[in-house]
Amino acid sequence: MALKKSELYTSPLSIFCESGRSGLLFDKMTLSEYLNTKGYTVIWSLFGEKRFIARSNRSPGMLEINGMYWLNDQSDLEGSFFTAYTQFHTK
Repeated sequence: MALKKSELYTSPLSIFCESGRSGLLFDKMTLSEYLNTKGYTVIWSLFGEKRFIARSNRSPGMLEINGMYWLNDQSDLEGSFFTAYTQFHTK
């Protein structure tokens, strides 16, 4: 696969909104061709948590988010995620 210097293949999200989320946009076909040519894949892992704060300023619990996504051989996104709520024991 020959890349031309004058073509744009990636773009940071910051050009759309400076105070927004950070990230990088890819041209999907170019990325897929490159990955297939090299025999590579891309894996995205998700790990996160959200703590809830009550009016008493105590946290009653936390939401956990975990998952994994990847591009399959047809360049489609596959994967899944799950969430779990953990309730804290308060006195």
